[in-house]
Amino acid sequence: MKFKLDFNIPSLSSNIKHDDGVVLLGSCFSDSMTSHFQSSGFNPLSNPFGTLFHPIAIANTIKAALTNST
Repeated sequence: MKFKLDFNIPSLSSNIKHDDGVVLLGSCFSDSMTSHFQSSGFNPLSNPFGTLFHPIAIANTIKAALTNST
């Protein structure tokens, strides 16, 4: 019996550069990851709209930010 899904996640490490902007959105996990990004030489922006848990709320926030709406 197989209890997991096998899939490949492409690596983004070669695509993200230290001078690129990094925005972390979501739960408190995003806040925790901020220190790891900072210690690796990045300048991340963590949860600028507050901590969000629900995927639809996160999607709506991204959509509003990209379309400059409220």
